[in-house]
Amino acid sequence: MLFQKLFRKNVYKNAKLTEYSYHQGGDMIGSSYREAVRLNKDGSVSLKLERAETYDAPVEITEYSVKPEVLTELSRVFLQYRMDRWHNKRFTDEFVCDGETMGYSFAFDTAAEVRFSSQLFPAEYGDKLRALQRIIENAKEEGEMLSSSRRERS
Repeated sequence: MLFQKLFRKNVYKNAKLTEYSYHQGGDMIGSSYREAVRLNKDGSVSLKLERAETYDAPVEITEYSVKPEVLTELSRVFLQYRMDRWHNKRFTDEFVCDGETMGYSFAFDTAAEVRFSSQLFPAEYGDKLRALQRIIENAKEEGEMLSSSRRERS
């Protein structure tokens, strides 16, 4: 068991983050939000934001070209807060019938993935997750907007 824990830690420490995503949705009005940072085949890195106000509203899509260091910064936070141990973790026993769910996903070049979601993240986790959000906000400010569009929901 100890060997597995050490091995898992080393897998992520030496792996390169290739994609990060955050999504929220499932509230009473059907709003949704998704942000994804992805390493493209040509080595560039893009940030794609998708937002819809209600279940029948068009999805607003904005895409940015961002510096490759964004993935490195996200990976640093992932490692700092040992988010590999959050994979499929149950964060709280509370359930909000009309509340949205928030989820995070990390994909690495080793084919390893970590995913976790919750309706509520206790403060000790929420504070750590805000570090990811600050990186995304900085990336939007410093990145170059490539496109902005709308599409109907399917």
